[in-house]
Amino acid sequence: MTMAHKSMSQLKRNHFRIKVQLPVEFLIVKYLNQPVEHLKDKQGKGAIHDLGEGGLSFFSTLSLPVDMVIRLRFFLPGTGDYGELCRVVRVRAVGNRWLIAVQFLNMGGKRRELLRQFISQEVKRKVRIVEYM
Repeated sequence: MTMAHKSMSQLKRNHFRIKVQLPVEFLIVKYLNQPVEHLKDKQGKGAIHDLGEGGLSFFSTLSLPVDMVIRLRFFLPGTGDYGELCRVVRVRAVGNRWLIAVQFLNMGGKRRELLRQFISQEVKRKVRIVEYM
């Protein structure tokens, strides 16, 4: 199968992810070429499970279809608020919740650098914790 024929769920991640537990909110933006105006005011909440430069995964009680575009809102300590446009790339049931993996679609520049710094600081903090155990 060529790269052009692989779905996003079949592609490997390009960025390291760290485990974090932070709240997240999402709004539905679009789904394929189907009208979603009736869903645009729908929002959901969840908890971030892991985070990387290219995306994140979060737990939610709501399932979202692969390829749905959503806007995520979350806060990273020390870096501020994020409102990122994302595409759902993977969804799987975990108990009575859904683990939803998304790819950031337009994060760049300063926000990406702040995210990179946050991830680096979290990795260093966790390494220090392990060293003292």
